Amino acid sequence: MPDWIDRPLSEIAQALRKGTLTARDPTEEGIARHDKRDVKLGAHKTWDPANAQSQAQASDAACKATKELGLSQGTLFTVKAIYD
Repeated sequence: MPDWIDRPLSEIAQALRKGTLTARDPTEEGIARHDKRDVKLGAHKTWDPANAQSQAQASDAACKATKELGLSQGTLFTVKAIYD
């Protein structure tokens, strides 16, 4: 079975709302993937895994409180700037 971060956003969102997945799960997968691959890729100018974990924790708390913040709530995003 593929990692959560490789699944469609709609599937992740549904699992988060059902409580079968926490935002921390794909966040930890993303951090591990970054730690393994970024030595070669150098994909990020800045990298803040502690902030990602903090945001995942806040999203999980909102989900538990049934506070809906949109489809992307609890998902891991990274932004790659093409131009510096």
